[in-house]
Amino acid sequence: MGLPLTFRNEAGKLAFITAQRAEDAAAIDWSGLADRQTTVVVYMGLATAAAVRDGLIAAGRDRATPAAVLARGTRPDSQAAVGRLEELAALAAEVGEGPAILVIGEVAARSAPWRAAQVDAVSAQEAA
Repeated sequence: MGLPLTFRNEAGKLAFITAQRAEDAAAIDWSGLADRQTTVVVYMGLATAAAVRDGLIAAGRDRATPAAVLARGTRPDSQAAVGRLEELAALAAEVGEGPAILVIGEVAARSAPWRAAQVDAVSAQEAA
C-alpha cells in the first residue's frame, strides 16, 4: 500500500493497539493517542471503527486527520479505503471483510491509495 508508518516531521510516535476493547471507549486511554504526531495503527478494527473514531475525536484528535483501512493486505484480494478520521466507520464498511488494520495519522496521506484517490478526484473535477 506504500504507507510509511513513520515519516520525518509527521510521525514522531507510533502506537499499535487492538480494537477488541474499543467498543468500551472507557477501556482505552484515547488521550495518549490524540497527538497529531502519533500514528495510530489499530488491529482488528473493522467492527469497532466507529468507537475508535469517537474515542479519538473525543480525546481531541482532529476529525480531518487522514485515515486508511487496509484489508487483507497479504492476499490477492487486498483492498484499501482512504479518507478522514470522521469517515472511519464508512471506510471500514467500504473494504468489506477483514482481516484489516486501521491507520490514523498524517502518514495515511502518503499511501498509494490516498495518492490515487487524489488523482481520481482531480480527474473527476476536470471532466465536470
